Amino acid sequence: MDIQIEKYTKESLELIYNEAQKHMDEIIKSYRLAVNRSYVFILFLTGVIGFCLQNIFNEQLMLFYVFCSLIFLIPIFILRKNVIPTNIVFLGCNPSLLIHSYYENRKENQYQEYLKSRIQDLDEAIITNSNVLIKANDRVKKSYISFIVGLFVCLLLFWFLNSKCLIS
Repeated sequence: MDIQIEKYTKESLELIYNEAQKHMDEIIKSYRLAVNRSYVFILFLTGVIGFCLQNIFNEQLMLFYVFCSLIFLIPIFILRKNVIPTNIVFLGCNPSLLIHSYYENRKENQYQEYLKSRIQDLDEAIITNSNVLIKANDRVKKSYISFIVGLFVCLLLFWFLNSKCLIS
């Protein structure tokens, strides 16, 4: 992204920066929400697996509980990357990066040059964080789908095992 500051006023550059900053804040909030959903869902699945393992000594349904425990490990495996720290970009800049000879030589447009630099950095950060957010939300969606499919398979197995027990 190349900004030609001559085409923008100081106020319009500030507006662009403020709007980009708001967008970045929303992306970070959404990412935190996806991570929190992942933690809650993993805790729920851990409880379900714990219930299955607690009932594993039931002789008639031992196979069912083992199978369910293994099936419900799949969504946890999918979500593991959401709870491991990820490289996301935060707002702000080190002062050492802003105190640079390039800016010292730009006395008249110095503030606009700083804004230009920050807008470009913010644009890259938004793209990076958006990609991380999309991947995190895809993992949450895939884990929900795998849970629903696994639950359906477990219910079918339970029905099959009970109908087999009722017939014999």
